[in-house]
Amino acid sequence: MIPMPFRFIIVRALWRSSFSLPGKQQPFSKSVTYEHRRGFHKQYLLSKPLASLVGVDELSRPQVVKEIWKHIKSHGLQDPSDKRYIKCDPTMQAVFKTDRVHMFTMNKLLSEHLQEKGHDIDEH
Repeated sequence: MIPMPFRFIIVRALWRSSFSLPGKQQPFSKSVTYEHRRGFHKQYLLSKPLASLVGVDELSRPQVVKEIWKHIKSHGLQDPSDKRYIKCDPTMQAVFKTDRVHMFTMNKLLSEHLQEKGHDIDEH
């Protein structure tokens, strides 16, 4: 058994470590601008059909997928018999070039419509 003074020190150290000071930054944190230029939040230029579908010319890949799902949900385009499939309306057909697309294939097909900044966008 740990003597009483040492138990008090251990409990106090654990209690203090559970709180963080409001003005103190966590170690190894990256700046917000660094995070949004690279990797997951990297901004892409969208092809014309995709830009007309989501309503913007430049987004990150997760934002594009989020906007497409908003469109799917608002127009009720999920197949009721198998919700993994999406029925394409005319604006989505311009992007995916099919009447029905699988939800995971949709992400694969999006890569044709996302171009890095500084590269020419192919007209689809």
